[in-house]
Amino acid sequence: MKNVNPDWLLKGIKTRPRPTHEQLKNARTELYDALALFQTHVRWQIGIMFSLMTTTIGIMIASARSTMPGIISLLKDTAFVIVLVTPILVFLSWRILRRYYEVYVSALLFALRLDLLADSGEQRHPWLKRTLEQTREWPVKSDLAFVKRRALSSGDSCVCYGCVILLLGIIVVAALIVFIRSDAWAWSNIN
Repeated sequence: MKNVNPDWLLKGIKTRPRPTHEQLKNARTELYDALALFQTHVRWQIGIMFSLMTTTIGIMIASARSTMPGIISLLKDTAFVIVLVTPILVFLSWRILRRYYEVYVSALLFALRLDLLADSGEQRHPWLKRTLEQTREWPVKSDLAFVKRRALSSGDSCVCYGCVILLLGIIVVAALIVFIRSDAWAWSNIN
């Protein structure tokens, strides 16, 4: 690990006055608020995916208990619509989560810059230490490149939550496709 801060991180930082304690506190508050916003959206997106799973289970149970072909046809049509909507929902969920994670990483970079300007050294928050290490290790040349690299880093929560949402989406789609195919099969054997 290099111990030299990258040029893009320190650009313009030395010409400004040292931040006050209040500015450092506000930067960290913004950082925590951005993280809370990301976590709130994670909860909502995963909640939506579990709602789709619950709907899938409900469709399968209702189909198993129903003997009327009209109801089964309606359930099949509903399942088909959910199969079409789920990949779009997974894609949009990933885009939304990634955007809010990028907001969090931007706030993290801002807090890191203020921290470097204040020269807190060993008193640095562990999140800021880790971010500083990443800015030194990763071959990026700008804020935007760092934010995108961090959002797509496999060791960070954005990718992990994205994988969870993708997995839930795959389970929903696979279960509904099996339901639609097996239901169509069962009705073709009766007729």
